[in-house]
Amino acid sequence: MQRALRDEYFRQAKGTALTRLFPYMPLLREVARQPGITVNELARLSHLPKSYVSVMLVRLVELDLIRKEADERDSRLVRLRMTPEGRRRTRSWRAANRRTLIRTLQPLSQDQLALIVGGLKQLLAVLQQHERDAC
Repeated sequence: MQRALRDEYFRQAKGTALTRLFPYMPLLREVARQPGITVNELARLSHLPKSYVSVMLVRLVELDLIRKEADERDSRLVRLRMTPEGRRRTRSWRAANRRTLIRTLQPLSQDQLALIVGGLKQLLAVLQQHERDAC
């Protein structure tokens, strides 16, 4: 399902700058959720090798979407923060995803949508319970 939605997103966003940012969005989302996150924390949360995350961050800094800051207490640590441009692009990406999802779901009836929402709520509850149990 995720692949089909991603393919539909790319089809609808074809030719826009949003498709070029797609590989970076998981990292941008985490930095937006957790301003000041470290590179190590970002790599762990994104389930990517630190070396790969570091390479991607170089590009995000070049694009002025993320800025790196030295930690106030530990100069060895680098903290990551969104730039205003990064926040703008992230909002734009979310809005495009929302539009794609709305267009994709439009043909469905209210009953069909209610079934999907109910199933997704149940799935979320199960996943949250698994997360709690793992702690």
